[in-house]
Amino acid sequence: MVVAVPLEFSHALGSLPALSPIDYLCVLAALSWINRVTIKRVWPFLLEIFGLPAICAWSGFFFFGVVISLHLGGSVRGPLRWMESLFFFFLASLAAREFPLFKIRYSQTLLWIGGVISILGLWQFVHAGGDYRAAFGTFRQHNIQGAFLSLVMPVGFAVAYLRRKTFSGALWTLPF
Repeated sequence: MVVAVPLEFSHALGSLPALSPIDYLCVLAALSWINRVTIKRVWPFLLEIFGLPAICAWSGFFFFGVVISLHLGGSVRGPLRWMESLFFFFLASLAAREFPLFKIRYSQTLLWIGGVISILGLWQFVHAGGDYRAAFGTFRQHNIQGAFLSLVMPVGFAVAYLRRKTFSGALWTLPF
């Protein structure tokens, strides 16, 4: 799923709406997870990971976002993206409980993706004659690339700090 984040292009699949690969991947992953744990066990998992106040707040946010988007004739992709982020957090929390090395491998994967996107953005910036608007990596918009990289940067600091404190080996080891 992490690899699908930078793939920001939309395409309709048959009669389905034009959504990006990560949108479809999240729906399939959610359905697969619900099928694995059964629908009755979903609520206890959500309560354990998020807590009731956060569930209520995010539900209100999502409901408000969808209603306003539909009322104003906009797209519900914005609220859906927030729900996808929460879903990623939820899955990562579950995986971190089951697999002790998951946190490090996931962080390393994010760093590699961030590095590749940064190099692509630098290449685009240089070949555009210094026009920052042309440096967007795979996101088709420079602000979105900046947001993604600003979220990856704290992960890099955390991994570097943990590697220095507790783990042996190079920071840039491959995540697999």
